Amino acid sequence: MKHTEEFQVRKKIINISSGSAVYPVPDMSVYCSAKAGLNMFTQCVGQEQANRTSPVEIVAIDPGMVDTELQKSAREQDPLTFAMAGPFNEAYTSGQLKSTEYVAKQIKLIIEKEYEAGVMLTSIS
Repeated sequence: MKHTEEFQVRKKIINISSGSAVYPVPDMSVYCSAKAGLNMFTQCVGQEQANRTSPVEIVAIDPGMVDTELQKSAREQDPLTFAMAGPFNEAYTSGQLKSTEYVAKQIKLIIEKEYEAGVMLTSIS
């Protein structure tokens, strides 16, 4: 980012967060911790960029539950060894998962819109 300060163009970083960043999930401690760290990184960089002459706009998005390969893999786990397999399967069968295409379209809209640096966007509707 410091190498782009001289460029007077719009610069944006979008980090993909998760509800797991704020809600502890059994058997997902590393994932939850990584997403929580990503959120804190986003907020810290946002504050660092606030007074720059040509700031980088950085935001984190929690898209909600999305029908990805990671989600599919989680659903296929043994519920006795992975506590969230059941709830993830229920979300899938009840149609609660968003498609990757839908989420991509929402991210495109977020790219186009301006936000305060460091903001956490908690859901994509």
